[in-house]
Amino acid sequence: MTQDWDDTDDWDDDDYDEFIQNEFPETTNSNNHLPAIWKWTAWTLLLMIALFWALSL
Repeated sequence: MTQDWDDTDDWDDDDYDEFIQNEFPETTNSNNHLPAIWKWTAWTLLLMIALFWALSL
């Protein structure tokens, strides 16, 4: 599928995903093969630890 990348006014999420995959193929799927729930869990736990540490000062 050939698409003019200069006309971005009517892009949807799929168009942005396709553009990123075409322009930056080495950066796609760089999540170390972890499911998204584990990344959210890790960030949430890190935020909670930082918050409790800041409140304990």
